[in-house]
Amino acid sequence: MKVLLARVTHIGDLVLATPVLRALYRAGCEVHVLAGRDNHAVLGAHPHVHRLWVFDKKRPWALPGLIRRLRREGFDAWIDPTDDPSSTSHWLARMGGAPLRVGCNTGIRRPAFTHAIPAFWEDPGPHAVDRALRCLKPLGIEPVGRRPVLGQPDAAEARVGRFLEDQGLRSYTLVNLSGGHEDRLWPTERWLAWFEQVAPTAGPVVLVHMPCETPTARAILDRFPQVVPAPTPSIQDAAAFVRRARALVTPDTALVHIASAFDVPTLALYVNLPAFYCRYLPLAARHQAVIAPGERGPVAAIPPQQVIDAWHALVG
Repeated sequence: MKVLLARVTHIGDLVLATPVLRALYRAGCEVHVLAGRDNHAVLGAHPHVHRLWVFDKKRPWALPGLIRRLRREGFDAWIDPTDDPSSTSHWLARMGGAPLRVGCNTGIRRPAFTHAIPAFWEDPGPHAVDRALRCLKPLGIEPVGRRPVLGQPDAAEARVGRFLEDQGLRSYTLVNLSGGHEDRLWPTERWLAWFEQVAPTAGPVVLVHMPCETPTARAILDRFPQVVPAPTPSIQDAAAFVRRARALVTPDTALVHIASAFDVPTLALYVNLPAFYCRYLPLAARHQAVIAPGERGPVAAIPPQQVIDAWHALVG
C-alpha cells in the first residue's frame, strides 16, 4: 500500500504525527509525507519516510506541477491528522486523488475525506499523538507506539558536535526561551530568578532562542557567564542540541516534542487552556508540565518558585 501523510503546518504537530509513520512503515507501506516549507526540515533523515514532498503556499505557480506529480504516484490512501478544519487540507486531499482519504470534515461544505476524524473541540481529551494514530484505523493498521520518531541528519549532527567539542561540553541542560506566541513567553525577571536558584544543580547550561528573545538572553548571559549561547540556524540543529541534552527547559513549543522523540527529561511551561495543553504534554518518560495559574492564564503568570520546584522534581 502506498500512503501519503499530509501535515503542511507547524513543526510540533508534524513531529507528533511521526508515530503514524512508524506504524505505516512497519505494516509494509510505502510511506510518503507532504510537509510545508516551514516544517519539512524536521523530518530530515527520517527512518520511516520513503519520500518527502514540500508544499509551499507562497509559491502558487509551483502548485499545479506538485499536484500532477502527487497524482502520478497513485496513492492508495491519503492521511491528514490535522484536527483543526482546514480548507488547504481539503483542497490538497481532493486534488491528490487517493481513493481512501482520512481527515477532518467538520464545518466543511464539500468534505474531501472519505473517513472523518473529529475536530479537536469535538473530542478535546486525547493527546495529539493519539489523535493522529486513530487515522490508522480505516487502513486496518494498528499503532506500534506513542513516542515520536525523528532522524539524525548528518550535517546538523556534525555542526552541533563540533560546537560542543569546542566548548568542552559533554553534558548540559538545554534552556529554550522562545515560545512562538506572546502568551507562551516567560518574562526576563522570572528567568533570572529561576537561574539564580537552579544554577548550582543545572550544571553547564546551553541557551537557545529566537532573535526576538535576544534582550532576555543578554540579561541571562550578563548575570550568568557560565551559560553558553548556542547557534541554531535550523530546526535540525536545534533538534541535535535537544538530543544530546541531559534535560530540556522550555515553554510549550516544538522542542517539547523533539525531546519526547529522544526521551530527554523535559520541563515545559504551558498556558492554562486545557483543550490545548492536554494535546501537547511531554511524552518523555521523565517530565514536568507547569500550567499557568488561572483560567486562560499566560505563561508569564507562572511564579518562579513553581518552576524551581518542578526542576528539582525533574532532576531528583
